[in-house]
Amino acid sequence: NRPVSEPAVIGAWNAKLDAAGISSQVLIDGVEVDDPADISSILAKVTGRLINFNAGVAVASRFDSLHLDLEPQGSPAWTGATPAIKRGLLEDLLDAYTAIRNHLDTAGLTSMPMYADLPFTWDKLPAEGGSIGWADAADRDGWFTDIAGVLDGISLMTFSKDNYADIDAAISYERSGAFTGKARLGIQPKAGPGFLWPTILHFNSVMNDCESAYGPTGSTDLEN
Repeated sequence: NRPVSEPAVIGAWNAKLDAAGISSQVLIDGVEVDDPADISSILAKVTGRLINFNAGVAVASRFDSLHLDLEPQGSPAWTGATPAIKRGLLEDLLDAYTAIRNHLDTAGLTSMPMYADLPFTWDKLPAEGGSIGWADAADRDGWFTDIAGVLDGISLMTFSKDNYADIDAAISYERSGAFTGKARLGIQPKAGPGFLWPTILHFNSVMNDCESAYGPTGSTDLEN
């Protein structure tokens, strides 16, 4: 909530990023996309932390885009749910993205880019062991087409994958053009005992493999 409670501090930070040629995105999260009250709360955060904040600071101090981490897989409705219910929750997620996009447009931020985090597993069909009750491939493809209509890009969370081959396979569907916006790799550089990567050198090695394949800029997000 610091764009609301400490706007001068956040504005100064954004100005430093702007001077360095770095885009600043405000991150807003949520889980209960099937709950109108939760959606109202998210829209209120977008209003305070992005719309009102940007209106109150100089251009260089503004956020450049909105990044959403809406994870229905963390909601009570998802726990123990059938594949069909999970499919319905993804429709709720699409509705949430659409509501947020409309909220920005109504505020005059029609050119404000909007990005979101997605699990890499959602593209798998039931026959492939996927947990989402897609009716068929066309149903899945249609959903990705629909979210591309309101999102400028997605970051695919591959936080359980520890080698390039598995990472590349995990995000191949979205990067193949199934998602028409920017489909980026999301990867966590958490290294040491108890983490996925034994050392930061192991992470760096896989990171280099990914950058060699996808390009060193514009293709990878480091999370945390």
